[in-house]
Amino acid sequence: MTNPRRPDRDESEKALAAFNDSLSNLPPEKVKALAEQDTQGKPWAQGTVHFQFLYGTMLYEGSRVPQNYREAVRWWTKAAGQGNAKAQHALAICYGLGHGVAQNFTQSAEMFRQAAENGHAQSQNDIGNCYFSGQGVIRDFEQARVWWMKAALQDIPQAQYNIGCVARNLEKDPVKACIWWKLAEGSEPDAAVQLRSVEPSLTMSQRQQLDIGYNAMLRSMGR
Repeated sequence: MTNPRRPDRDESEKALAAFNDSLSNLPPEKVKALAEQDTQGKPWAQGTVHFQFLYGTMLYEGSRVPQNYREAVRWWTKAAGQGNAKAQHALAICYGLGHGVAQNFTQSAEMFRQAAENGHAQSQNDIGNCYFSGQGVIRDFEQARVWWMKAALQDIPQAQYNIGCVARNLEKDPVKACIWWKLAEGSEPDAAVQLRSVEPSLTMSQRQQLDIGYNAMLRSMGR
């Protein structure tokens, strides 16, 4: 008897996406009813949190319901308060843009931080940007680098580009820089530009290091 085959990453992500699509196709009134359930302390509470996030998204986008930023913020706040990283990220965007709430860069950065600490990859990059620019937080380049690295390892192209720039300009390591830029070049045009400007100047030994390091990163990211 053979062991069951574990689905690969692509299959798992497709299955999850299909499941989420099926939830998104529920009638808005059903989504709202599920979001309003009182499940505090119950094993299925996270299901309700998911619907709070989903209903907030429908309101924000005006998807099959009238667009209402303020109500979207209200539902996302419920989900964010229960640790939903996607809702925390969405609130960070709202505070940054002033959608449904007064614009508040400090609160935006705080929500990015909460989502980042919950493993949300894009928020890890965004809080890194906040620390780099000093928007909503005290400027701290080392914190920016820490969060960019976390995001880069989760395959966020902008973070990979940023880490490549750190490697090139501060660490003076062109091989490391090219590895990160090569990972990002398909989605981040600036990474492709930097790669074309630096890679031709690498020695044969450095090119070999680049190939080895790049392929190792691809494997570690499951690409």
